[in-house]
Amino acid sequence: MLKLVLFITMVLSAFFSTNVFAETHWSSPSLTYLKGSNYELGDNDQQIFTFEYASSSTWGDMFLFMDRIEASNGENSTYSEISPHIHMLAFNFGFVENLYFAPAAEFGPETNWLTGLGTDLIIPYFQYAKLSLYHKNNGDGDNSAQLTLSWAIPLDQNVLIDGFIDVMGSYQKNNGSTYASSLNATSQIKYNLSGYLGLDTPLYVGIEYVHWNSKYGVAGVDERNVNALIKYHF
Repeated sequence: MLKLVLFITMVLSAFFSTNVFAETHWSSPSLTYLKGSNYELGDNDQQIFTFEYASSSTWGDMFLFMDRIEASNGENSTYSEISPHIHMLAFNFGFVENLYFAPAAEFGPETNWLTGLGTDLIIPYFQYAKLSLYHKNNGDGDNSAQLTLSWAIPLDQNVLIDGFIDVMGSYQKNNGSTYASSLNATSQIKYNLSGYLGLDTPLYVGIEYVHWNSKYGVAGVDERNVNALIKYHF
């Protein structure tokens, strides 16, 4: 029943984010290409094609993405997430404001359903900082907890640093093994070329750095990976 409720909530959130009954503040679809050679687990040489969609409206905000991961050895996979934030309460405590209901879903080898609460952090020089705490219903084992921080810092009109931090708790998997506690801190630094090319929307080039302890919950597998990046918003 919980999975059904979460699924319906996210479908309705996606609908209302573009529906006439909600006022859209902004929306931004984008395509990203990443290329790196220090991946852990599987082939170390991979390229990733990512579609992202982010929006903000009167009901809250929405973020979803889909990764197409292609390894040089031919092992390819697809992974996606959807995570709306539905506005529940407006408040301001100086450095924390607003309360959101935060359902989410992860679609990969297993489907994981998350439900939690989110808030906005008010930090000097940050364009945004969003913190969410989730209860996670894992498709391959017991339930667990996850803490997610997403953030962005504009250095000037052309340079942007942004990223996320996921802290995932350990749990027992159905096959008897343990998913180890994991931390994934991924950040991007990128430069907007659109002004030089006469484009109306951002075209970024830069790098992405992945700092992932216990990747995919495998204890001792720690990834330190730099990717070349191209990202176009349309």
